[in-house]
Amino acid sequence: MKSLKTPLILLVIIAALAGVGYWDEWQTKQDKDASDKKNLLFTDLKAEDVSKISIQSQDKGLIVAEKRDAVWHLVKPRSARADQDKLSSLVKSLVDYKYERDLGAQKDDGYGLEEPKVKVIITHGDKTTSLMIGNKSPVGFSSYLKLADNDAVFLGNHYIFTSLDKKFDDFRDKTLGLPKLSRLDRWELNLPEQQFAFARKDQGWVFESPVTNQSLDEEALRKSVSAFSGSIVEEFIDEPSTELMEALKIGQNGTENLGNVAWTDFQGQRSSLLILSNNESLYGKLNDQQGYLKLSDELRSELEKTLWDFQDKRLVSFDSNSVKSVLIDGTSFIKSENGVWNEAGKEEVSVEHPRLLLVDLEYGRAISIIEKEWDLGEPLHRAEITMNDGGVLKISVWQHPENEGEAIIRKEHESSKFYITEDSILENFVASEVEDDEAPLESQG
Repeated sequence: MKSLKTPLILLVIIAALAGVGYWDEWQTKQDKDASDKKNLLFTDLKAEDVSKISIQSQDKGLIVAEKRDAVWHLVKPRSARADQDKLSSLVKSLVDYKYERDLGAQKDDGYGLEEPKVKVIITHGDKTTSLMIGNKSPVGFSSYLKLADNDAVFLGNHYIFTSLDKKFDDFRDKTLGLPKLSRLDRWELNLPEQQFAFARKDQGWVFESPVTNQSLDEEALRKSVSAFSGSIVEEFIDEPSTELMEALKIGQNGTENLGNVAWTDFQGQRSSLLILSNNESLYGKLNDQQGYLKLSDELRSELEKTLWDFQDKRLVSFDSNSVKSVLIDGTSFIKSENGVWNEAGKEEVSVEHPRLLLVDLEYGRAISIIEKEWDLGEPLHRAEITMNDGGVLKISVWQHPENEGEAIIRKEHESSKFYITEDSILENFVASEVEDDEAPLESQG
């Protein structure tokens, strides 16, 4: 019997210790929750529930922002795109705001709460919560605060006032905000000396003007569109003065029309941005709206584009990994299943220069592209490249007869188009001196 008492006592002790540990953990969590909630000004406010904020400032006027489908929109004093990060940060700062002192119920005697400097109304769920911010305290960096449904006056850090006492433009999205290329069917860049039009075709983009027979560098187009979309607006001039409107008339007071960009979305809606220059400043006008935008000077480079900037400068369009064989100056090279290249009939010997040549061609870019009848005589090298799918590309290569350091490539199916590139492309048409052509495969690597 005595032998059973000891294990039972131990079990009781273990259970008691476990209970104490659980209680201690629970109590610690309760204490932390209580500490986190202590002095919270808004006790029932959750960031995810906030759908509208109305800010009435004595100095800055009324600003109203609404959240629809998880996106903030400015709706008063006018509709505008909102800075999502700034409004989300504002909501979080309100949710987390803690007052410094509860002064209890007070008559408004010098607190400035009857005519608050800022009043904010927060809509969350089916509730609204109103906060008045009065005078700054005579000592320290604090303001007097009062909730509409509470007689108490609170003293809290003055940053709640500075975060709310903002101008309308402080909450605006400062980017120009044009759509990204992925949301468009058509993009135009209409410059005084050259007009460009690009259209979506299948899964990619093509030139519509000024040429239709040139390949387009889609990445260059994407970067150009993104430069407009992400450009920072230096100033929103929603209600321009008569003097400014007069000054920005094209042809007067030094104002020049630098061109416009226009875009068509998937619904067929066409929009445009006119760009003007006056006194070394850029101004934009969207869709014939009354207001103007003062634009970043960085956009000037986008208004100096040429056809060459948008042309596809790739020498070839294949993936070098998709090539199964290549004939270089009459010698055939074949890629084995494990990716090793060897000369046909010499499977025991690996070679490297065919792979390097294909990589050079894949990643090489043209310095210029010339379309004309051009008799260059016998080429320095020829190559016939066969793809895994059976496609064949034949190219001829010359050293440039006039320009040192340059080579010329012509594809057989483009007999009058010549790609000018750096002559380093010539290096791997032949095996390098250090390449051991006689090394058996089993000794490689």
